[in-house]
Amino acid sequence: MNGFDLVLGAALVGVVYYESKGEVGRAFLDLLATILALVAARQVEVPLTLALHWKPAPGSAGSPLAFALVALPLWCGFVLLGRLIHSQTRFSLEAVDGIFSTVLGIALAATLGHGITETAIRIERAAHKQTPAYLAESALARELSTFRTLRTMTQAHSDLRAGGSAGKKRGGE
Repeated sequence: MNGFDLVLGAALVGVVYYESKGEVGRAFLDLLATILALVAARQVEVPLTLALHWKPAPGSAGSPLAFALVALPLWCGFVLLGRLIHSQTRFSLEAVDGIFSTVLGIALAATLGHGITETAIRIERAAHKQTPAYLAESALARELSTFRTLRTMTQAHSDLRAGGSAGKKRGGE
């Protein structure tokens, strides 16, 4: 664990805490805004890099700076639009807002963390041709850039389901 882990981890815990205190509709719209901003920025990154004659990151066709310059204003705009929509609809699940808002907050934190980590890694690789030690040695950066634990859990779940359904099939014959 290093300074990057501490700063990003504290920020992501703050995101989860903030979302857990609100209504599920706001948390959902915040997550949707984040996903839309990151996907849209990824789509615009390469054409913007070419239009501005910027140097793409190694192993990429786009500039991480172009991605960040598009993602951040889009994210702010989409979040503000989400707040406007939520102020008009006030979607809530009342008794279970806290639970679902926390789950959506965790998804939001993972999405934001992935976007921040990937952008930081790509910016550093573009500038220094390698991942710097503070990112390479960061357990949180490794997890957020690859989602290794999530992929392992998903594969284990798939393996269990495949084994369980095969076992039921054999037992029922």
